[in-house]
Amino acid sequence: MKQYILERKEELRAKKHIEDENFWIKGSNKNNFEAENYIIKLEQDKRLAKLEKQYIAVRNCLERADDDTKALIQEFYLQEHSAWSFHAFAEKMCLNKNQATSKVNKFIDELEYELIR
Repeated sequence: MKQYILERKEELRAKKHIEDENFWIKGSNKNNFEAENYIIKLEQDKRLAKLEKQYIAVRNCLERADDDTKALIQEFYLQEHSAWSFHAFAEKMCLNKNQATSKVNKFIDELEYELIR
């Protein structure tokens, strides 16, 4: 997953010359079809960028967490996310903040801060 994100990020950098979402919208049916496909692709790229941001936020917070917190988070992940993603993990951690221990609460606070940045 991480490799896919990195490859996709490089593709996006290579295509930076196309910045305007309305770039293709210019009259003909062919251009409108291309515009729809381009906008769909932009939406996918935005979701990928959001996922990458969440991945980085979780990774950064885990790097700063102490061993007890990491163990609690790993236990949570094993119980709740056998087929987990960082996106689902981040959302679940933030939603379950009230049920977490104080160490995990601190981790979640840091995670929320990272996601807002």
